[in-house]
Amino acid sequence: WRGGVPQETNNPYDLLVVTSDGRGFFCIKLPNGEIAYTKDGRVRIDRNRRLVLLANGFPLLNEQNAEIILPIGKDFAVSESGVIFLDNNAVEKLRIAIFASPKVMTDCLEYANGTIFRLKKKPEFDPNPDYSVRQGFIEVENTMRALLGNGTYSKYANEATAKAARSQIKLLTSAVQMANP
Repeated sequence: WRGGVPQETNNPYDLLVVTSDGRGFFCIKLPNGEIAYTKDGRVRIDRNRRLVLLANGFPLLNEQNAEIILPIGKDFAVSESGVIFLDNNAVEKLRIAIFASPKVMTDCLEYANGTIFRLKKKPEFDPNPDYSVRQGFIEVENTMRALLGNGTYSKYANEATAKAARSQIKLLTSAVQMANP
């Protein structure tokens, strides 16, 4: 449940929920109609003008738990409060779930994968949510940071790669010397 590190992308379709303790999530609709939650704020507008997740096409929800369907417009913007603007006109507001505590999320958890999770019972949400939405940012989780080269894991991987390269050079040098006595 721990939040990752914000990474600026300057892509207007990348969104990030910022809270003081990582309890903020975007609300999405699964194909079976269930509500699920995600920190993955990489979005796009699909052919039906729905605002959906880039990775799997699940639609984001508004404050009434309805799919967000956008009118035709060019300039897409999202305010810190989650209001979506097209051509400077407010058209929708994202539903952001701020859970009462990490324990509430864990107690209600039914299913989770690397991107989304759904709950087996109705959770308790924070009655006074304090969050902001940042446009042009994504949250890079800790595992991904290591794979991208920002962690101890990558340090050791780089050292191993360098050691293997030195061994290959030594082996090839010996082979060349043996071929040309």
